[in-house]
Amino acid sequence: MLLLFNSPNIDVITVCTPSGFHLEPISAAAKAGKHIICEKPLEVTAERVDEMIAVCAENNVMLAGIFPRRFNASSQLLKKALAQGRFGNNAMADAYIKWWRTQEYYESGA
Repeated sequence: MLLLFNSPNIDVITVCTPSGFHLEPISAAAKAGKHIICEKPLEVTAERVDEMIAVCAENNVMLAGIFPRRFNASSQLLKKALAQGRFGNNAMADAYIKWWRTQEYYESGA
């Protein structure tokens, strides 16, 4: 991992470790001046997320979470409608989406 952090050719590190193990590699990457894309959830407690945000701010690097559906056509359509004011002045919103997954999907993990 040190090779990645020390390489001048690498600007961004993607952290895909298991949930609860994101803070340490993110801290190391931030201290090495690398921007970070982190798999969700960012961390398992608000305190650990706050630490991640702080170390990235202290080192002037960007921290981004993975939101794979943000570029879907339906998400972009909704974003455009919100920006155009089609739903009025929104202070808060909530969505319930039923995802369907095959049994094979659930059996694929340990």
